[in-house]
Amino acid sequence: MKNESMRYLIEFFAELELLAPADPESTQRAIECVPVGVESTVIDAGCGTGRQTLQLLETTPSVVTAIDLEEQLLKPLISKARERGYSRRLKAVAGDMLALPCEHCTVDLIYAEGSVYTVGVKNALTAWKPYLKDGGYICFSDAAYTAESPPPQVKEFWESEYPRIGNAEQLRESAGSLGYQVIDAFWMPQQSWDDYYGPVADRIADLSASWSKNSAAAAVLQGLQKEVDLHREHGDTYGYYFLVLQNREGSDDD
Repeated sequence: MKNESMRYLIEFFAELELLAPADPESTQRAIECVPVGVESTVIDAGCGTGRQTLQLLETTPSVVTAIDLEEQLLKPLISKARERGYSRRLKAVAGDMLALPCEHCTVDLIYAEGSVYTVGVKNALTAWKPYLKDGGYICFSDAAYTAESPPPQVKEFWESEYPRIGNAEQLRESAGSLGYQVIDAFWMPQQSWDDYYGPVADRIADLSASWSKNSAAAAVLQGLQKEVDLHREHGDTYGYYFLVLQNREGSDDD
């Protein structure tokens, strides 16, 4: 049942541009913190369908290796990169976002927008650290509480969906404890959630009739509708926090 549910979840999102809240201006702010060039090694870890990968390709001269566990999600990225003339600078890899396809101490930038929640912040920052050059960077966004005391419905949802969720201060402290310096940190605008959930709600409506007769498919839609409804009622109590980190062992958190 779990594998069947995952299949439907992938099928649901394969047709969407966004797999998480996203904001091109926030992406650009993070990218502009990092000095990368033609020879830089850039990894987009957990790239999904690659909205931010295309922005990395558009705004930097680097070759970008985009990694996602689900090969089906890479197909739209490969197609769009070809249409925009970026094929020569894109390497799309189906694989584990924690086991990067490169040698240790060779990576200039690991970019992970909206994907770290699948493995946890500490797990990701620990696994990626050996791959980074001294002075290399990680840019990532993660869900976090904005309210000191979130409503019970919000806590119940997030503790079920993402038990590791904390707040912005805890994210910064985790980065500092693992030897990273915080270069920049900011909340993504709440509009990014609306931009994400709008197409999700539309796709739920489009699929509701055809998926209703399959219990696994119907459960996927019900779960996603619960997310949409929760955000409509309590979206101001949580958000996505962006961090730009530099690999500096022993540095102090800003």
